[in-house]
Amino acid sequence: MIEALEIATFLWMSRWAIQAFRKMSHGENASILLTSLVFYLMFAAPLGCNFLLGTPDYRTVPGFATAAGDPLVRILYCLFLVTTACVWRRFGETKHPDAPAFMNPKAPGRATRRLLIGLVISPIIVALIGPNPARYLHYGFIVAEEGSLSQNEVFFHDLVAAAAFLSIVASSILILASRSPWRSFRYLLPLQAIAVILDGKRTGFALAVVGVVLTLYLRGELKGRRLVAALLIATLALAGFSYAYQSSIREISAAATPKDLLYEGARVDFGRETRVQMAIYSELHPEQMQILDFRGETLLYYAALIVPRDLWPDKPYPYAVYFTGAMLGLSPQYLGWGMTTTIFDEAISNCGLGGLLLGPLVICWVCRVGDARGGATMRLFTILIACLLLSVQMSAFWPLFFLWSAAAFWLFHSTRDARRKRAARGDREVLISMPSLPH
Repeated sequence: MIEALEIATFLWMSRWAIQAFRKMSHGENASILLTSLVFYLMFAAPLGCNFLLGTPDYRTVPGFATAAGDPLVRILYCLFLVTTACVWRRFGETKHPDAPAFMNPKAPGRATRRLLIGLVISPIIVALIGPNPARYLHYGFIVAEEGSLSQNEVFFHDLVAAAAFLSIVASSILILASRSPWRSFRYLLPLQAIAVILDGKRTGFALAVVGVVLTLYLRGELKGRRLVAALLIATLALAGFSYAYQSSIREISAAATPKDLLYEGARVDFGRETRVQMAIYSELHPEQMQILDFRGETLLYYAALIVPRDLWPDKPYPYAVYFTGAMLGLSPQYLGWGMTTTIFDEAISNCGLGGLLLGPLVICWVCRVGDARGGATMRLFTILIACLLLSVQMSAFWPLFFLWSAAAFWLFHSTRDARRKRAARGDREVLISMPSLPH
């Protein structure tokens, strides 16, 4: 019975994703559309993999195995998928009368261009002032040597990774706003590659690939078959890079690893359904699994993000620390690594089962704000933020989210002021055009 429900949900979600793709191929440009495709691949497609290839045993991640085997969790997860699709379809798209032309991005001013160029080179500067810049000559050292790094080195690498994210997004914006995007891409490609290398993880490469596809899409270069080809190439590039990364950095290859563990690893790396299922399980069975110590614990972490832990020893950890500990049956502690999480399971852990609706509404709000208050550049920024919220915890890219929030706030006020000026000018014109009354 539950298997039939999951198959029906997968088929319905596939139809929903195809509709979103058709809108994109015909030139529709709402941020929620591409976000919906990413959501489908990471959260709904795994249901189809369970039917076609089987459900992994999750021997290395016992928390996932426990949650995936609970019938009520599986039912609620199907409800979560359908609810998210319906909410995004109904409320995700917006048409704002003041939104600039989508395919004609405005060139940034001199000051903005200098700021973007500064962000592009920022990871190089941050890496050079770190405690051990020579480590960055070895790609992926943050993962390969995670057990031998000092806390200071880990802290500085978090700064480097944040600067790398900003660099990749700034490069994408410069390419999008350029009169000759292909020429700008050739100039900025080496700096993007350096940012990916300094980041040392697959997220940086994925962000760069998505940024390139988005840039071409927003410039109107990808429609119909070109869009299909671009998405296929991007998917193959991400899969190939992930396999090479696993083989060289984590020493997990097809020759040395059993097929069932390879399949399990691929599902853990590319899927995110297990995170939501585990968060649901912890809410249904708090006596068996508890992720956070109290509601809103990681929200408190974000509120005190810039407060050093030396000043507040009991400061909450990032969400992934709690999630990874619960997944392995351990108390919250830094293990040198953490399981990638999403906004959905974090919302559930902080707000209870109401997070099943709160998480999708946050993504919906982000896309609506970005679409209503900006042109192509803001939409590029918005889609990248939405995709990051789907795939990693916000603490991994908080400077990027802060800049997006600041840009949205500034655009909101500038648009409101422009409306008021137009309204006042229109009132004056009406008064001037009115005939004078007889005395």
